[in-house]
Amino acid sequence: MSPEPSDFDYQGHLVFNGLYKTERTDGSDLPRARSDAAGDLSERLPDFDDNPTIGGRSGYVNLPLREAIYDDDSIEDSLQGVTESLIARRYKYEKFKEQEAYYDGDRIQVDVPSVKDADIYWRYDDYMYFRGAKGDVKEAKSQTQRALSGSTQLRQIQLEEEFFLWLFKQYIENNQPSSNLEIRRLTDTTLTGTRDVFGQETDVNASSDLEYCVPLLAGILRDKSISMVEGNFRIHGNSVRAEVGRKRVYVKASKGDIRTSNKVRRIALCLAFIDELVEMHESWRDLDPQDRYPPFEFFRELYEACESQEVTIDRISDNVLTKYANLRNEDPSDWGV
Repeated sequence: MSPEPSDFDYQGHLVFNGLYKTERTDGSDLPRARSDAAGDLSERLPDFDDNPTIGGRSGYVNLPLREAIYDDDSIEDSLQGVTESLIARRYKYEKFKEQEAYYDGDRIQVDVPSVKDADIYWRYDDYMYFRGAKGDVKEAKSQTQRALSGSTQLRQIQLEEEFFLWLFKQYIENNQPSSNLEIRRLTDTTLTGTRDVFGQETDVNASSDLEYCVPLLAGILRDKSISMVEGNFRIHGNSVRAEVGRKRVYVKASKGDIRTSNKVRRIALCLAFIDELVEMHESWRDLDPQDRYPPFEFFRELYEACESQEVTIDRISDNVLTKYANLRNEDPSDWGV
């Protein structure tokens, strides 16, 4: 692992429990330039040490990530692009927990403080990513939205089941959906829907390849929804293992090029990966329905793939065929419904 080039640090996993589109509200007085915005944001966000409250301290500290990336010789030029318009902060807040203690020989209840935190990476002024535990991210998002009230609205990015299906289609057809982000192999997934022989919720773990995974193929044909995919990706030529859910991204630190990188480079790889993912999602939403949603032939090929593995499925769900025919602005009767 390459040495740490700066004081930048983080604790915990590379779990981003909140991805948000930041939208200026009418009459927003936020500056247009990142450099001006960083100073403006410092005035809006109270410092942690200077913001005591009745329930404990809360506030923000600056994260010197941009400087750390610039100073890190292990980070190639293609990754240094994540510093453009980047504003990084850490939200910290104190919580108190009652514990028993002895005082002058008596057992009493005392409040013991602990500090929780979540990291905020604002790709000014388009996207904001929160890294941290789910509860800490919820607190950080709430406080940050309050601080930005009147200038910026945070709209959560939620990846739709149809987007996951589109990703899977690109994967099995060997179409790379982005020039900078490649899907190398998908191995894990979660499906939800009506109960079948695999259960109401189907978890596929450590398959050799989802392209040939019967529980996934059969689940899609039986009107189950993909809510998570995990696999190996390449971002700007670097290998990354990531679990992508509807509202979160978990980059695995023990796999790929992340494993041998220092913490600064790890965060740079994460931000580059999430940037490409959310941009890909935005581009997908702008596609024509004929390109956004799979045609009848796609479902027929999944059916035939199940048959080739000697798995019998009575028929493709009418709900599936009707739904995607309508999404493509086609007549369901042409799909045999």
